[in-house]
Amino acid sequence: KYAVDGDNGTRWSSNFVDDAWLLVDLGKAYTINKVVLNWEGAYGKAYKIQTSTDGKNWTTVKNVTDGKGGEETITFDATKARYVRMQGVERALPYGYSLWEMGVYEAAKVETPIFSIPSGTYSKALNVNISSNTKGVEIRYTTDGSTPNEKSNLYVPSIKISKNTTLKAIAYRKGMIDSPVA
Repeated sequence: KYAVDGDNGTRWSSNFVDDAWLLVDLGKAYTINKVVLNWEGAYGKAYKIQTSTDGKNWTTVKNVTDGKGGEETITFDATKARYVRMQGVERALPYGYSLWEMGVYEAAKVETPIFSIPSGTYSKALNVNISSNTKGVEIRYTTDGSTPNEKSNLYVPSIKISKNTTLKAIAYRKGMIDSPVA
């Protein structure tokens, strides 16, 4: 309880062994992509951040081999999890692992793509631009009405539309939840 109480004056510590872990139960499944470890002096030189939806089957989302101690922010691809653990592999000091706090953060969602289309009736081809209010995204689109995915056409400004078309787009950014389809 001391690793998640919000008090940097209390701490969790393990026995003096390499193979030790700390588990956080989020209470229900969330889509997460970041863990922040605030180490006391005894930190992990090597450790894994692992996630699970059932508390039994674990997936390693980040393998840290160069732990520095202090406050370490570990990011990874967005994943659904109810349980998150720091699985110690190698201690930096002869003591156990010791954490002031362990924070788990929900992944942010990419904003829905926006089409820039002038209103009116057109007698010639039209250039359509697609953007997102989320910076650094990759936009994929389709022009046949199908739902776009990671293998759909990559948007490179702009798209020329010359007939009646159903244009759909989705935006991706590594470590974030995909946008809704526009």
